[in-house]
Amino acid sequence: MKHHRKRDKPTLNATEAYSRLMDELSRHGPLRLLDENGHVDLINEQTRLCCTRDPFLDVINVMLESRLVEMVNVDNESNFYWLTDKGQLTALLMNHRRRVHDICHCKNCAEAFEEVLGHFIQKGELQLILKDSGHPHLVAEAVDLCCDKKPLLYVLCQLESYHFVEMSPDLTFRLTKTGVKAARLMLVPDSIKQSFRASLN
Repeated sequence: MKHHRKRDKPTLNATEAYSRLMDELSRHGPLRLLDENGHVDLINEQTRLCCTRDPFLDVINVMLESRLVEMVNVDNESNFYWLTDKGQLTALLMNHRRRVHDICHCKNCAEAFEEVLGHFIQKGELQLILKDSGHPHLVAEAVDLCCDKKPLLYVLCQLESYHFVEMSPDLTFRLTKTGVKAARLMLVPDSIKQSFRASLN
């Protein structure tokens, strides 16, 4: 287990603490709250996060309010923090947003781009949910797209970075005004669409 260094000054701000918590929870599972003589840590088998020095407790309380994590009390002694379905999906989106600027021109991504934008044209919005299988899906009425089989999350984050879609707190993505204009271009010949895509790169 990695141990923290004792420092008086915070080493992370709230944004950095949020990112660290999401990474730890999504990669290594729940974190247990440990209070040893007033020194508070969040721990699991992989790491130890110092809450006395860094703002992890403040951040995790905000995550509780936003329903990104839930707290489970075990044997009336230890509190464990787990990612909710919304938290797991948020962590997935964070990972894809980090690499969205590495634009991929492969056939799979191009087809996924057109497929997702095509469904936005028809439905206006798509919601990101976690199915019982544990896989993320983009859904709407009569639409169910498994994100485990195609690079749909990557494409979704691309569309978000272009400001073609915007996300609401329930992880529903809707076309913006810019997105509506872009989506309409899918109805014109391929040569025009290709020119439009080239302008985005």
